[in-house]
Amino acid sequence: MVGSEPICSHLKFPSLLLVPEHGYRFAQSARLVKTPERRVSQLSTIHIARTIWFQHHGLMNSTAQDWIQDGLVHTEAQEFPDAVACFQRALEIDSASARARYCLGCTHNALGDRLKAVSAFKACTKHAPDRAEGWYNLGNCLQDLGALKEAENCFKAVVAIDPQNTDGWINLGRLLDDRGEHQAALACYDRALPLAPEDSVALTNRANSLLALGRHQEAEESYRKALRVEPTLGVAYLGFGKMLVSLDRPAEAVPILLEGSKRLPTNAMNWFYLGLAL
Repeated sequence: MVGSEPICSHLKFPSLLLVPEHGYRFAQSARLVKTPERRVSQLSTIHIARTIWFQHHGLMNSTAQDWIQDGLVHTEAQEFPDAVACFQRALEIDSASARARYCLGCTHNALGDRLKAVSAFKACTKHAPDRAEGWYNLGNCLQDLGALKEAENCFKAVVAIDPQNTDGWINLGRLLDDRGEHQAALACYDRALPLAPEDSVALTNRANSLLALGRHQEAEESYRKALRVEPTLGVAYLGFGKMLVSLDRPAEAVPILLEGSKRLPTNAMNWFYLGLAL
């Protein structure tokens, strides 16, 4: 089956909050640091401006929000250990901050520590149970760790909170597909596609489910549409080529699998079916 979207695809750096009465001073400082020679993002610019303003007045970070903002700047710069330290400092000040725990989970995940990421995301969902992205990232981490039933429950929570969440429906469907529940998986993809009609992952996964259910004509249509949307999607070539081989249509399968071999040069399954078709 097709892999899920990147785990941190929903990590969006929250807007920085400026103290209203200091906004003008921050803006002045931002103009000082945003020069052609030093191109910095808006996030970094505001951080630097705030630092200049705070240092000028002899102030230090004093709130959890301050530390979260600093952590986000470090995250953006891929300075993940420093970001972790900032988010942990925020939690020392405000242990109930779901935002700090969410950002901490994303940062641990970026460092490859799924167990710590799971711990942070679980705490996030405890303090903010209506935050879909917390459940989504928790589900992805649990899936990576092989805790599939827990992951399934997380994705169910995502679509219960936000029925418009395309990725939640796709990942739930993929888990059901992997368990052999292809009809239930198909229902998930059919919920995702009206929300994102040209999502190539949903289209390919849907085709895989249809193939498993023996609905070959519909599967072919879904594979073809996925490849029209994303002509470089190797797994769609593989699935489509595999289906054509199984239907004894080798002449059609060969060009599909040859294209798949360009996209997935190390995929043994693609080469296996290409060999059968030749």
